[in-house]
Amino acid sequence: MGLGFRHTRTEFHGGYNEFSVGYAKGAASNLKTSLDDPTRFLKHAEALLIQENFLTGGAIHCRAFGPG
Repeated sequence: MGLGFRHTRTEFHGGYNEFSVGYAKGAASNLKTSLDDPTRFLKHAEALLIQENFLTGGAIHCRAFGPG
């Protein structure tokens, strides 16, 4: 079983911001599309992933030299 949430701000200081939370249990606990080899502990496996990514476009406004 897996569950996830993602929030994206497409306009974040000239870039973007993305925050996501994922939780998985059992066979999905590696949070990948592949399956792990079955073991007797696999049904008790759990994973929690919290991640935030951002990109700013401030370099556009901080030019040292103008065009020309």
